[in-house]
Amino acid sequence: MPASICYNSESVTQVAKFAASAMALTVTDESTSIVILRASDFASGDPYLQWDDPTDIARIPPWKLAALLANPLRLGFDDPVEIVGLRGRTVVGKMDLIVGAAAIDGQVIPVLWTSMLIVPEQFRGTLMGALIVLKMQQMMPTVAACAVSVAALPVYEKLKWMHFRLHRHILLRRSRPVVERYFGEGFPSRVANCAADAGLIALRAATGPFAALLTRGLHCRQAARMDPALDHRIGACDRPACFVRSAAWVNWALDHPSCDDPRDRRGLFIVYDRQERIVGYFLLKSRFYPVATHRGFKNLFLGSLSDWIALEPQALGFTQIVLLASMELARWDVDAIEVCISDGEPAPNLRPWGFVPVGDLHLLVKASARSPLSDPKYAKSSAWRIRPAEGDNFLV
Repeated sequence: MPASICYNSESVTQVAKFAASAMALTVTDESTSIVILRASDFASGDPYLQWDDPTDIARIPPWKLAALLANPLRLGFDDPVEIVGLRGRTVVGKMDLIVGAAAIDGQVIPVLWTSMLIVPEQFRGTLMGALIVLKMQQMMPTVAACAVSVAALPVYEKLKWMHFRLHRHILLRRSRPVVERYFGEGFPSRVANCAADAGLIALRAATGPFAALLTRGLHCRQAARMDPALDHRIGACDRPACFVRSAAWVNWALDHPSCDDPRDRRGLFIVYDRQERIVGYFLLKSRFYPVATHRGFKNLFLGSLSDWIALEPQALGFTQIVLLASMELARWDVDAIEVCISDGEPAPNLRPWGFVPVGDLHLLVKASARSPLSDPKYAKSSAWRIRPAEGDNFLV
């Protein structure tokens, strides 16, 4: 456990009790079982060889397993890293797990995050998705999920998880993914694409001078690492509840991206004022999606503002962060830029800069009676500082 993270001792004791009870409740009936894999299971061999996995879902990719084992927010015991659902010896569902931490009115508590809940379509009649989520709830007093898919969202809602929405705003830089979604790939699509791109270029030309004016006196530089000397500043929280930030967490997130495509990138940017004082930071990621979202946009290269903190709010506002991030993502040559804002945050008007609202990113939390978050005051978005990078959402 890093020195900068000091968990409440009572919370750690509760987690140990939850873990023990979860181990005792693995079998649900004669043919269905739930198995918890822990870090030690990977030190002694390949735990997946004992099962049949016809849809090839159980095995954690090497990059992700390395991230789970290097997690700086890990606890002092053998953390769980995966739940596997079985019918006999056949894998019919899985969920990866990541230990995180939340600061609740100054008290740091462990949080267990979901990562990649998968139940193949042919096995969904087994209710394995709900069984895996119920198993997870037994493992820690506080559990959470970020960027829950539209398909999985009803499972969490029926189990009465607290639901926080981050409203997604998209700035198109190229119209092709959207135009092809509605016009196909023929000649009409190319004509519409040229016309739409001309409009997007005109918009950037019109807003560029105003963006330069609004960010005057500020500049950012990409950094390979977050300086631990900033821990005391980035670890501060201006709300009753937030998920922990530290230099160790930022550096871990930078060190373990999925990067399935050569264009995928991750970057840390430090924001400075005229006097070269550090006034904030933000994390960016880009990812190529062969098919993006349930809307079916194809071959989309998306850039995202994933995390940010204004260390000097009087010098650096959220709109300025968005504009600085957008300039950097433009240099990455992305097709579109994504910004997700919690409904508990003051909502800036991003429409003048070309952003349009497109759905929500969903973050959910389940707190048992033993969790400080069971207090109803934490069910309000206004009590939280939430970013799109929570859980594993910056890694994937």
